[in-house]
Amino acid sequence: MLLAMARSGIEITSALSSTFGSDLPVRNSTILVMLRLRAEGRQRPNELAGAAGMTSGGMSKVIDHLEDAGLVVRVEDPSDPDGRSIYVELTPSGERTLDDALDVVAEPIGALMDEVVAEVRRS
Repeated sequence: MLLAMARSGIEITSALSSTFGSDLPVRNSTILVMLRLRAEGRQRPNELAGAAGMTSGGMSKVIDHLEDAGLVVRVEDPSDPDGRSIYVELTPSGERTLDDALDVVAEPIGALMDEVVAEVRRS
């Protein structure tokens, strides 16, 4: 089962890398941020950092990479009179890229789950 998990991990990372392109490093934090933005809508960077268990500086780098790739944008909070408070939200390109990534990983994850279920039944 460990071999199957390792093989699936390699397949998933490879598939995600091709989906996101070579300009964006595929990390758990990248996917986590995009999934959270899809599920919860726009978020403040500190909310994203807390959800990912990251520092604000680390999250800032993740957001920078995603923004450079055109997958998220930073938008000002209209209710903040100083204009210093921002939100992060997915772009339409980010939505499409996330859909593509989820489609790509569905097959290897499904195959891994089939192997896990088969092993549990054999036990």
